[in-house]
Amino acid sequence: MSRAKLAGADPAAIFLRIDAFKGQYEFLSNDYPSEVVFDRVPFKSATHAILAVRFSGKAAEICECETAAEAMDRVKDAQERDDWESGRLKWMEQILRDKFRRSAELRTKLKETGGRLLVWANASDAFFGEVDGRGQNQLGRILMRIRTDIRNDTELETWLALCHDLEEDNNARPLLQLIETKPDHENPLGEHALDGEPYFFLGKNPETCQVVALHPSISRTHALIALTKAGPVLMDLNSKAGTKLNGERLPHHHVGFPLKTSDTITLGASTRSYQVKVDSGRVVAYLESRQKELRREVQMLDRKMQDPLAAVKDETKQEATIFVGNLPFTTTKDEITAFFEECGHITEVRFPPPRDKPSDGTTAARGIAFITFDTPLAAKRATGMDGKHIGGEAGPDGKMKGGRRMKVDMSEGPRPSRQRPPDARDTDRRRDRDRDRDDGRPALHNGRSVRDAPRGDDRGQRREPREEPPRRDHQDRREGDRRDDRPPPQPRKESRSRSRSPLFKRRAVRDRSESAGRQRRRGGDEVDSEKEMRRDRPGRKGSVSRSRSSSRSRDSRSPKRGGVARGAG
Repeated sequence: MSRAKLAGADPAAIFLRIDAFKGQYEFLSNDYPSEVVFDRVPFKSATHAILAVRFSGKAAEICECETAAEAMDRVKDAQERDDWESGRLKWMEQILRDKFRRSAELRTKLKETGGRLLVWANASDAFFGEVDGRGQNQLGRILMRIRTDIRNDTELETWLALCHDLEEDNNARPLLQLIETKPDHENPLGEHALDGEPYFFLGKNPETCQVVALHPSISRTHALIALTKAGPVLMDLNSKAGTKLNGERLPHHHVGFPLKTSDTITLGASTRSYQVKVDSGRVVAYLESRQKELRREVQMLDRKMQDPLAAVKDETKQEATIFVGNLPFTTTKDEITAFFEECGHITEVRFPPPRDKPSDGTTAARGIAFITFDTPLAAKRATGMDGKHIGGEAGPDGKMKGGRRMKVDMSEGPRPSRQRPPDARDTDRRRDRDRDRDDGRPALHNGRSVRDAPRGDDRGQRREPREEPPRRDHQDRREGDRRDDRPPPQPRKESRSRSRSPLFKRRAVRDRSESAGRQRRRGGDEVDSEKEMRRDRPGRKGSVSRSRSSSRSRDSRSPKRGGVARGAG
């Protein structure tokens, strides 16, 4: 490894890396004997498959070779295919993923390598490995990606996507129906509609299988139906009892066999069978729509080829056309022309007619318009009018009030839809709020002023800021808590045997006396002052005498009064 790689690499990965695919790590080598299927042809090792792809003229001879060394000898003077350099990385990953998908033992061994760096050190290939510490090590990178997918439990999905060319467009996938039947039943036992996914599992596990079969000979994930671009296929997932198609057992596992209407699928030794029904009506409609679009594009290209000058004029006209939305329905072409005249010369104003009623095209019946300028520069200048008001009246300060806020954009861009994503709506609100702030108006939030936003029952009225209550120190909080009107917490009831014990009685008497003393020391003065205030209220007899008596009793209870401590005199 070079010095630059040593400086930037993890020390643990450097010293714990696996660069010799021998011994216990021989399974990482492409020469390791393991079944690999590529393009529906089985090979005895990954090296056999790679050589058959690289030297396609010797593929038949390579399949007959027993070992990888013998296959290498067969292709010494063979001609390499022209597109090998551009497709070798994709083919290598497909072959290696197929190798580990067919063997659970190999997947377990690869997972047990942990996070160690995998490097194929060799003497000649610096693209798939490293030569004297230098090279791209593409083989090791592919193995580490497969190991990561095994950890994340996504290896099967990745293998299906890379090796079987799944159809990702749901409109181009046919609707499958499996009609479940049994020999001793005249009527079908049920129907299974398979739609919405590119592949479906058949087996015993109800959590992962779309078609559940509970026969003892059926595996948890027994078989799989994949919807590829070439059509639906059935493959066995290396089950013990096997999978039958039209009464014949599939010869290879993890190999797709085409499905068509009226085919019969049987899992294991079960007597139940599933009759296949392929509904291609949706696919036909989708292909017809695509054909119409392609024909329209071809016609446009032919028109451009026949009259290039007209095509250039059409493109220039399209670039000089803008889309205006959110117009008042009574807007006329003269008002549009007067509003955009400062941007440039207008050659055409077109109002699309409504769909449900006839219109003469003189007003914006749908609230939208297409305006064509003489130059594309004028059209770009007109897009700066986005957000301006139209149809309002000028106030005393010269600013427009009322009307509608227009939406202006180039016509070739996406039209504003009725339901826009939340992030787009938030962007519009933020832009409108900033524009209102620049115009001197209060900022808007959800279409109304922030200070006029509804708060409880007070709608449309400005609220004064609330005054925060003064913060109290620790002593004030303690006194406030002591003067709280809430009832004190009830003591926990003790058991009968414990309440009768002498020790418990002595502790209870001591606690009551200490609590009474703390109450006298802390709150005696405040309690007596509150009593005096209540007694001195007007209209009550004997208030003065009672207050004097309470004062004398307070002086007798006070620990310090007039500088003399209790018990000193």
